[in-house]
Amino acid sequence: MDCTPSLLEAIQFVIDPARKAKREQARARELAQRAAHEAQARWIAEQEEAIAANHPAVFPRDDTFPRAGVKEMVAALALLRFAPSTSPISRVRDWVTPLYPETDKAATIVASTIQSGLLAIHPDSPRRAFVWEPQSYEHAVQQAGGDLNAVASPELTDQFYPLEASLFAPEDRAPGLQSRPWTTILPENSSRPA
Repeated sequence: MDCTPSLLEAIQFVIDPARKAKREQARARELAQRAAHEAQARWIAEQEEAIAANHPAVFPRDDTFPRAGVKEMVAALALLRFAPSTSPISRVRDWVTPLYPETDKAATIVASTIQSGLLAIHPDSPRRAFVWEPQSYEHAVQQAGGDLNAVASPELTDQFYPLEASLFAPEDRAPGLQSRPWTTILPENSSRPA
């Protein structure tokens, strides 16, 4: 079989060491990018598992009403009454009508309802609503010296950003409300702010 000049050129193109090295480098870059993407996806999945484990969509309380002050009770009722949605209560930062004019005060108010046990952080809250150690995937890679196999798993701390978290109210019953959830003390047909 005789080789035509164009076939010989094509063969030289394929077996040319410089071109072969470029193809191998491109493939190595592609594999490295894929490995980095998969490592980051695993890290994110670990974050979501930690949120679900630490913030389940149930209230771990007995049948007693939480011991909370009047300020926390009023704040919880305000959150339930004025929230654009209550299943779960959407992130306060996204509300069109602010809960409170000062953002710092609003964060303190939301945090107090969680700390008192009247409301809880919903497991569907975004990952950015929590403080992590290391604080980001990029920091974890940097701490591992760029070794994707040595990247530390994300650790969920007990700190969170109250205005970034979605919340929910308990479904358990409160004493004195004749087997009704405590959230039903809100008027059913009350008008919401425009």
